[in-house]
Amino acid sequence: MIGEFVEVYVKTSVEEVIRRNVKGLYAKALAGEIPHFTGVSDPYEEPEYPDVVVNTEQETVDESVTKILSCPPSTRVATSHVRTAAPPNRE
Repeated sequence: MIGEFVEVYVKTSVEEVIRRNVKGLYAKALAGEIPHFTGVSDPYEEPEYPDVVVNTEQETVDESVTKILSCPPSTRVATSHVRTAAPPNRE
């Protein structure tokens, strides 16, 4: 079980993410150079029940931070993030 946490959904359109992308990864993905790229060739699935949603296209950084810090931690079990087996030994 994971301890207390806050699930934050940083809501931003793919167009805005592409515009902000300083490394050029989205441009490469759109050109077909990077397969299985989330939001381009692979779907992005919004979280179903986030504890807080920050919309970075409509809120300032200060507004988003305030929302996150004022959200009490969740007591839900983050089953999608719990490992069911140890990771492989990479030594």
